[in-house]
Amino acid sequence: MDILILDLTHGGDILAEEYAARGHSVTCADVYRLSTEEKRRELSELGISVTYEASGGHDLVVMPAHCPDIFLDNVVFKDRITFSRAVR
Repeated sequence: MDILILDLTHGGDILAEEYAARGHSVTCADVYRLSTEEKRRELSELGISVTYEASGGHDLVVMPAHCPDIFLDNVVFKDRITFSRAVR
């Protein structure tokens, strides 16, 4: 499954690592631009793509409930869930 995770500030990095460990293709969009270079490098070393803009087509978008939908303007997706739902 191709998964897009918005926001690395509120645990998106942890979710990305878990989804990647389960064999999914994961892209993280650091839409708030608050991640450190070290965190982006760590994720990249795990095969997780890190960008600042969300775009493209994805099977699933995982994002915080408070994250504005405007960040999804250039994204086509089949399903969307919140971080809270992802950790249940």
